[in-house]
Amino acid sequence: MHIKISRYNHIRIFTLFITTFTLCYLHNNLLSQNVYELAKVNGIFFAPSIKSVKIYRTGNETSNPVIEFDNSDETVTAEFDDLSDESNAFDYTIVHCDYNWQTSDITFQEFADGFEYNQINDYSSSSGTVKQFTHYKLTLPNSNIKFKLPGNYLLKIVDHYNKENVFLQLRFIVINPMVNIKAIAVQPLNPEYRYTQQQLETSLNYSILGNVDPLNDIVLLVGQNAVLSEMNVCKPVHVTSQEIDYTSPDKLLFNGGNEYRHLDLKSLYAQTSAIQNIQFYGGEQHVLLAPDEVLADKKYTENTDLDGKYIIKRDDSNDSNIEADYLWVYFTLRSEFIPDYEIYIYGELTGWNTLPSFKMEYNPQSNAYECRVLLKQGYYNYKYVAVNSKTKEIDKGLIDGNYFDTENIYNFVCYYKKPGLRYWTPVGIKSVNSRYSQK
Repeated sequence: MHIKISRYNHIRIFTLFITTFTLCYLHNNLLSQNVYELAKVNGIFFAPSIKSVKIYRTGNETSNPVIEFDNSDETVTAEFDDLSDESNAFDYTIVHCDYNWQTSDITFQEFADGFEYNQINDYSSSSGTVKQFTHYKLTLPNSNIKFKLPGNYLLKIVDHYNKENVFLQLRFIVINPMVNIKAIAVQPLNPEYRYTQQQLETSLNYSILGNVDPLNDIVLLVGQNAVLSEMNVCKPVHVTSQEIDYTSPDKLLFNGGNEYRHLDLKSLYAQTSAIQNIQFYGGEQHVLLAPDEVLADKKYTENTDLDGKYIIKRDDSNDSNIEADYLWVYFTLRSEFIPDYEIYIYGELTGWNTLPSFKMEYNPQSNAYECRVLLKQGYYNYKYVAVNSKTKEIDKGLIDGNYFDTENIYNFVCYYKKPGLRYWTPVGIKSVNSRYSQK
């Protein structure tokens, strides 16, 4: 069932909209139960009751979860909310992985000190919120688990009473910086890509590693904005006894994309231009957003963003983790129907995945894509991506466009496998801003 969405200045109309949208949403919510299988493909997944998942270098919740192995001052923090009606007890463990996030052929005792499974004891119940939840927080390393080796790590949150029941899985990196990575972002010379893509020029000095096989013992990965998501292998172009050069006119080309859209939900009283209406209905808070437009056919517009990430924040709170409330947020994208593609909301808020619960449904009566999402109060970045129905490939530019002018952060991570060892070690990292980069 659909109703026309334009402007809802009257509360009764908004109430009808919520009621109708909720009935349509029930079908989509059943699809979201498959979130385990879809998200697990990318190694990052969470159960339907788990919301507001964050993992970052402690002290900066918009940072990438990367810490140095020998720096005792650096830790990784993971946070999440459990919205289930049951009182759950969670344990956590870590798994060492190779550069491709496949489990390393080593035991827990080889890469960590401590007990393999430990209970999460840092949790608090929500306070003064309409939606009840429990907030959990975990920092690594800690007194129960310490790292014996650098590496790629999976953090698994499991049922305390059934370790096979995984509620949450996240990625982080413990790095031992040794090699020197040089990289800059440039405008492509090829006229076909000059105004829509960005190109990287990259080299790697590996002399400190000694006598190694650079083509088999070293792997360099690069990703755009989200360091642990959608990493690409850099292919060597020229190799010497000390350096690998990856620079080529037709290599390391990335679609520029567009700046992320933003949404400010920090206050339910200071309504912004992006919000058309806020109403308490059916025992829950509902926020109707102003319709978004397709940007691919428009000129690039400067817009400072968080590179797709979000911050949990309630303006009138001293502890947003437990006092920020959950809201039903109604997204609308004005567009003609796009055949052969499915449209999704995308960003850190989706775990960098195209999740069923964030899939837009087309409403022919309003000529728009619509989606209802449960979000915690805060400041969000998001974009609309299109997934090819046949190939399942993600097109990030079909809706929001691709522009060379877009500010992107490119993150390089170098991995080394010492001859005779059964695991890969991250030995170098470098971040490059597409606007202000230099070798």
